[in-house]
Amino acid sequence: MEQVVYGDVYLAINFTMDWLALYLTAKAVKQPVRPLRISLAAALGAIYALASLFLPDGNALSTFTALAFPFLLILVAFSRQGGRRELFRTLAAFWAISFLLGGAATAVSYLVARWAEKEAVIGGQVETLPADLPFWGLILLALTVGAVVSLLLRGRKKLPSTVTVEVGEDANSLVALDGLVDSGNLLTEPLSGHSVILVDRSAATFLPAELAFLRDGSTPALTPRLRLIPYSTAAGEVILYGYLPRIVQINGKPRAACVAVAPLPEGERRADAIVPTSLY
Repeated sequence: MEQVVYGDVYLAINFTMDWLALYLTAKAVKQPVRPLRISLAAALGAIYALASLFLPDGNALSTFTALAFPFLLILVAFSRQGGRRELFRTLAAFWAISFLLGGAATAVSYLVARWAEKEAVIGGQVETLPADLPFWGLILLALTVGAVVSLLLRGRKKLPSTVTVEVGEDANSLVALDGLVDSGNLLTEPLSGHSVILVDRSAATFLPAELAFLRDGSTPALTPRLRLIPYSTAAGEVILYGYLPRIVQINGKPRAACVAVAPLPEGERRADAIVPTSLY
């Protein structure tokens, strides 16, 4: 028995659900919300969902495509500004929120269908999505589920605005810094993938001898411990210089992190360092 699918409705439903999932993912991982990028990613997701109806199902290629396509959506919606670690963290959040949205929408749709006694029977099976639930009802359902998930995300424990950062080469030479937690710091060191702590030059008294030039801003010298970190600003692309300290602690807890030394922006010089939320 054939099932009739209205392409425009199918596209609209998938676009709405993907947009909600990407928006809630941005809120969950504290990524900046870019409506145009999210809309483009959601449109790609909707087109893929429609195209998948015409592709062979159950083979290795279709399974791989279904698992890999979310990577493309995340890259389009958020780019790779945070590096591999942030990419996989965002992808995991997207998967979890998508499952939650899909499961909640299916459950509510089934309850509505049972209440209205309008289940759609196709191929001898009872479908959980009612055939004649109006499109505006599906949109309202998606928005309701999204609002509930958004409220749940707001209920998470809030991060502190300041932390104590300790940096040094050994336990006896740790230097304590006042760190400002900033969700906008998504920098990562390309080789290790570690998140980057920005430290003002005036506070970088912990630097080992071979990296002392980072504090006075002199010409960088080639040393195995030097790291180059790409940094995007409104003025264009720049390179920050940093290194991987042997010990980094955030509020007394060990962390794997890279430290970049540079003058902090005027508005953030009340702290010694800018710490990404991923390290807390």
